Amino acid sequence: GSEKHTYLITPTDESNIDFYVASSTDRMIRVVTITNMQFLDNEESGFYFGFMALESIRDISEFRLTGEINTTFKLDYDTEEAKYNITNGGKEVVADSFQTFYSQFMQITAINFDTQTISAAADLTITMKHHDGSKDTVVSFKKINDTRYQYYVGGIPMGQIPSSGYNVITREINKRNTKTSIEVKV
Repeated sequence: GSEKHTYLITPTDESNIDFYVASSTDRMIRVVTITNMQFLDNEESGFYFGFMALESIRDISEFRLTGEINTTFKLDYDTEEAKYNITNGGKEVVADSFQTFYSQFMQITAINFDTQTISAAADLTITMKHHDGSKDTVVSFKKINDTRYQYYVGGIPMGQIPSSGYNVITREINKRNTKTSIEVKV
């Protein structure tokens, strides 16, 4: 929250195994073993989760892309037949091919968490609507250079992905138009 705490950590001797720990909020001085303070070696990135989104495909009712690609997939899970019914532009999509794409999308992870100020509009925005009516998940991408894209979740810059990750999205969706990847049933 808005609370601030300060800790003074001092070794008890030259071995650097045990440390005195004093807190700004507690008058007691404690002795702590280094194995209990491994968090001190963490880097900033160790506190971040590298995936852009965590939605299960079963939670998604709509997967809409805008920008470089403009298309919308509607998803519905038929519990009686235990299968997905997915449409795109009113045409039924082969569920297995969309599920493969969705799995690839969900596996795209940040390569670092540095962010830049980029004034350009997003190259691509993905909006995921949920069956339960909860707030949409909006992931957008802005090109930094030929090898990197910055991604945003809910408009907040989160980090960078390789352009190969971005290309997984655009390549697989564009293949849909040639019926080689996300196939439309005929």
